[in-house]
Amino acid sequence: MTTRELNQDFQAPFFPAVKYLSQNVDPETSELVCLRASALNGCPVCTTTHRRNSRQIGFTEEKIVAVENWPEHKDEFSDKELAVLEFTDAVTKLPEHEHSVSDELWSRLVEHYGEDGTRSILVGINSINVFNRFGIAAQMDNTAVEGANDFDKDLSNWPAKA
Repeated sequence: MTTRELNQDFQAPFFPAVKYLSQNVDPETSELVCLRASALNGCPVCTTTHRRNSRQIGFTEEKIVAVENWPEHKDEFSDKELAVLEFTDAVTKLPEHEHSVSDELWSRLVEHYGEDGTRSILVGINSINVFNRFGIAAQMDNTAVEGANDFDKDLSNWPAKA
C-alpha cells in the first residue's frame, strides 16, 4: 500500500458484484474477464492478483500472456473464449460512441453463455473495472499480493494498453 491506503471497508460495496460473476459463470471465464480487463486498464495489483488466480485454476504462464495480449494470439482461443475477450474489451475501453457492443457480439455471447450468463459477464466486467480504478488511484502495491510468484508480479513485459 501507499500513503493512499484504501482498506476493504471502502471497497466492500463492490464485493457482491465480483462474487456474482464467480457464482454465475465458470472459473475460466471469470478469470479471462478479470485478467484481460485488469491488463487493459493497466492495474498492476489486479493484474498480479488475476495472474495468480489464473495459475491456481490451471492457466499456464503462456496462456496468461496470451489472454493479456489476446488480439495477437487469436488462434490460441476457442470461439467462446474469443467472444468473451472481445466483449471484455468492448465494455472496458469506453469508446467514443454508444455502440461498442454490437448486436452481433452480444448474440455471440448469448450463443455461448445464454442471456443470464451474458448479463453476469457484463456485471463482472464492470465490477473488475471498478476494482482496477481503486488499485490505480490508490497506487496499490502489486508486490504485496499474497500467494503471487515472481511471474505474477513481473510486469516488465506488460502489454501496452490497446
